Amino acid sequence: MWERREGGYFIVADEMVKMAIDFNEEMERKKAECAERGEHIPQDGEREETGGWVTCRLCDIPLEHPEGGPVALPGGGLLGPDPRES
Repeated sequence: MWERREGGYFIVADEMVKMAIDFNEEMERKKAECAERGEHIPQDGEREETGGWVTCRLCDIPLEHPEGGPVALPGGGLLGPDPRES
């Protein structure tokens, strides 16, 4: 991916790096959209397809653990405390 050159490095796989940057920017945009909306959108479909996890259809943040415990805040946040512990 990188090639050592005099004075630093040269990006050999610049298309791969661009794809990675574009993917990360798109995921950040989707996370911000969920946070602005104030909630995530659960995936449709069978839990077996995702190993039992329920994820947000837009930003792919895990919403529910296979054993049933929540893992994301309903207001669009990333990870939150498990309410079963309170």
